[in-house]
Amino acid sequence: MGGDKHRAVLGQRSLLEHVIARVEAQAEALALSGDHVSLAESGHLVLPDYAHLSGPSAGLMSALQWACQRAQALLTVPCDMPFLPVTLASDLAGGSVTVPVLDTRPIWTIAYWPQPCLAEGLAFFDSLDAGAAPPLCAVYEALSVRLMDVADAQAFTGINTPSALEEAEQSCA
Repeated sequence: MGGDKHRAVLGQRSLLEHVIARVEAQAEALALSGDHVSLAESGHLVLPDYAHLSGPSAGLMSALQWACQRAQALLTVPCDMPFLPVTLASDLAGGSVTVPVLDTRPIWTIAYWPQPCLAEGLAFFDSLDAGAAPPLCAVYEALSVRLMDVADAQAFTGINTPSALEEAEQSCA
């Protein structure tokens, strides 16, 4: 869908606005991760991607650094899942990093990181060779995360194509 996927409109709001509405009440603080200038339009703190990595790992590293200093936990979610449960943080909360699993497939873009695990995540990234940017699954597999089954496929629907956006629009109507 392009680099501005977060701006795609579903109903009367952007995908990002939908996600923020779902997550904001679950968070003591909210920050967005990414290098899109348009993220600043949200009115929330924008964390630039960590300069020495690329892809989702760069965003995760920035979020870990930020949360280590300011939060009791970190919940990561993508901008393209507008129907996330409003109880997602409490559903995933536990003593270890937790990733939801839907139909045997981990959803690597969503994770709950309790405070004690934030430093472990940073240490993992610090141990990488310069410039290495592992896929998210490799990060979580290296940390031996807890995988938790979730049942509501609709809640974890990602809007990744124009046709998926159209389908979501029809289901909201």
